[in-house]
Formats: sequence, C-alpha cells, structure tokens
Amino acid sequence: MTTRLSGGAMVAGVVGSPVRHSLSPLIHNAWIRGLGLDAVYAPFTPPPERFVEFALGLRGGAIRGLNVTLPFKEQALALADAPSARARRAEAANVLVFDADGTIRADNTDGAGLLGAFAAQAPGFRAEAGPVVVLGAGGAARGAVVAFLEAGAPEVRIVNRTVARATAIAEASAGPSPSSAWTRPARRSRERRR
Repeated sequence: MTTRLSGGAMVAGVVGSPVRHSLSPLIHNAWIRGLGLDAVYAPFTPPPERFVEFALGLRGGAIRGLNVTLPFKEQALALADAPSARARRAEAANVLVFDADGTIRADNTDGAGLLGAFAAQAPGFRAEAGPVVVLGAGGAARGAVVAFLEAGAPEVRIVNRTVARATAIAEASAGPSPSSAWTRPARRSRERRR
C-alpha cells in the first residue's frame, strides 16, 4: 500500500549524530504505509553544536515529534518546556513532542522499553531480586537506572569507563546505585627476543 503525502502530513523522525545506521525510519514508515496514514518518519542529523537551535526551530508543531539518540539526550531534556518526571529523574530525554502552541514536551522511554523487553524475553526477571548491573553511563543508561529503581531494584551497579560519569548518574537517580570504573586489565609486556 502506497501512501500519498499531503500538505497536512504528520512529520516525525529520529535525530542523532550519526543516525544513518538507525532502522527507525524503515520500521516506522513501514507501519505508516500499512495503516495508510498521511505521515512520514525521517532521519535528521544536525551538526552536534547546532542541535539546540535545530530543536528550538521546530516549535509550533510543523514536525510533531522526534526520537532522540546520542549524543543529544541530555540537551533534549535541557531545552524542553515540559519534561516528564522520569525524564527529569534520568536527566535525559529520548522523546521530544512539539505542540501546536509552541510547547516542547520531553520524556524518557528508554527504561520503560527495557523493562518491556525483559517482560517479554525474560518473564521470570524480577528487579526487586537485585542487584542489577547497567553497563555504560549514557542517556539510555540513565533511563535504565531510573526504571530499575522504580521497579524495586535494591541496588543498581553502574559500570562505566569513567567513574565520574557513572557517579553522576548514581547521584541524579537518588537511589542505591554504587558506581565503578570499567578498566581493561593491564597487558603483560612481552620480552623481546634478541
């Protein structure tokens, strides 16, 4: 089924840098076509230093919403007029919605998506049986930490290359989340043969 786009088509998309690897446009446009909607889902790659200007320029709803991926999740939260409680707690947003009145709403669905995947793929998983380990300290990790804590995990361990970034997430989540650095073991030096 082919969908024709009108001047009133709903436009949404994914924004990141890089974003060319994302399957989101392929997936979303397939279901848009399948439903016969007057809509399109497009990839956007503004220069990293211009993301804020790009997003603020979408006020008013010409583009209805964006899924936000790296490296823009923290900036997306900062520019929002109406962030959700879970986005504020995660200190990152992966969804921006542009209302017709100019309001920019932000949410973080990373954690909810993660818990949904656990429910479907590991139905016996119980966060409250913890501890839980999260690898990394980016925007998605922020959402995961908050979701696990809200699901009852007694402790979330954050493992990252730098302790400072992991500690920042632990402190922001206001939960029992110790952090530690992830370092590669030192390699033994090989003696050169003479």
